Amino acid sequence: MIKRTDSYHYINFDSIIGKNIRSVVRFLTIFILISTLVLGSAASSWNVYGQSNETNSQREDSANIIPNTAEEQNNEDTDKQSSLENGSSGNDSENTSSSQTILQKSNSQIGAAKSQPDRDCLFDPSLPKCAPDENGKCPDGFHMNGYEQCFPAHDKCPSGYHSHEDDESGRCIPDSVPCDPGYIMSPDFPTCEYKDSVCKKHPTLNECKVDDNTANNLPYKSGYSHGCSDAKISDSSKRYINQPGKGPSYHTPDFMSGYNDGFETCSNGNNQPNSKGTFKVIVQVTNPLSEDTYGGITLNVSSYPENVFKSAYGLYFPAGQTTSQTFTFKSSDVPVGTEFEVNLDYGVDYNQHIFGMNTPAKKPEVVQFFIS
Repeated sequence: MIKRTDSYHYINFDSIIGKNIRSVVRFLTIFILISTLVLGSAASSWNVYGQSNETNSQREDSANIIPNTAEEQNNEDTDKQSSLENGSSGNDSENTSSSQTILQKSNSQIGAAKSQPDRDCLFDPSLPKCAPDENGKCPDGFHMNGYEQCFPAHDKCPSGYHSHEDDESGRCIPDSVPCDPGYIMSPDFPTCEYKDSVCKKHPTLNECKVDDNTANNLPYKSGYSHGCSDAKISDSSKRYINQPGKGPSYHTPDFMSGYNDGFETCSNGNNQPNSKGTFKVIVQVTNPLSEDTYGGITLNVSSYPENVFKSAYGLYFPAGQTTSQTFTFKSSDVPVGTEFEVNLDYGVDYNQHIFGMNTPAKKPEVVQFFIS
């Protein structure tokens, strides 16, 4: 019986130890499981928190980087676009400028081709196409007028047209346009000339036949009367024309024209019996130009006690022709060896002068001018 008791105790002891071991193992297992769960959860939390922080940081960094990148991209795009636009604009400007230059050259060439002087310039030289070329020259067969415009060279205007003595344009004017006051149509040439000059050559013209009371004829008649009276006065200082305020510059061309005619006529027909004759100066004026012009001649004789002066104004110098004007003096007023000066005024402020002398030759002294 004692053996059975020991055996029971041994078995019971083993059972108790086994139970304790199992309890410890169970406890450790539970503890390990709980620890594992707790630690795993904490680790997971830490990982999640770390990832969350890292993600947030990355997001913040991305948020900070992305806008900058977008802004920079926009700026780059804008710069590129501006560059392209500027380049395009520059190219367009260059293309436009080149096109305009080409167009201008083309228009200039076309204009030059279309603006050559032609027959129209005979009637209106002020047209743009009547201008000279870039060298300031007119084409062959054209002359340049006083306004630097080209007009066709011509001897006279065609039928139905006329020129004007004082018109420097060289144009031909329709006959329906009357001459200016003081001018009449010359029968020698279809042009409007000074009336006095035309009437001297053609006194029978209707325009030259005026009544004695006509105002236009009075200056000439008055000048003629004074010229004839002065021709009879041997002392030149006592002549009307040499009195203060009575000189040629104080009178109209009509008056001086009459004075010269009267003085010449009365000098030739009323020589004193003891006179040794007359002294004549023939002034010849040649106009080689293509345009008519007009002017006056003055002759100043160096005589003692004072100079002897004669003049002729309103003279007409037709193109391509030579005109003459004779000045007659008493031989007693111009002794042999006496010097004289002839002045020619023409156009606009043009002047020439020539000195001469009364030579012993028994013939008139001839003075020649060439208008240039």
